[in-house]
Amino acid sequence: MTTTRLILVRHAETTANQEQRWYGALDAPLTPRGERQVEATARRFAQWTEDPVDAIYSSPLPRA
Repeated sequence: MTTTRLILVRHAETTANQEQRWYGALDAPLTPRGERQVEATARRFAQWTEDPVDAIYSSPLPRA
């Protein structure tokens, strides 16, 4: 039996989050905190490189 790992990641903090606004399909720029969150997430994913990745799905928005 094979094991499937599914990892869900929400987008990093944006200016809309700070303003408590919902932008939906529109995009808002990342805050400095959001940029740090992206870097931390990338480091975390780099730790999982031993396992093969079959697929990555992402929103086309820059915040994703």
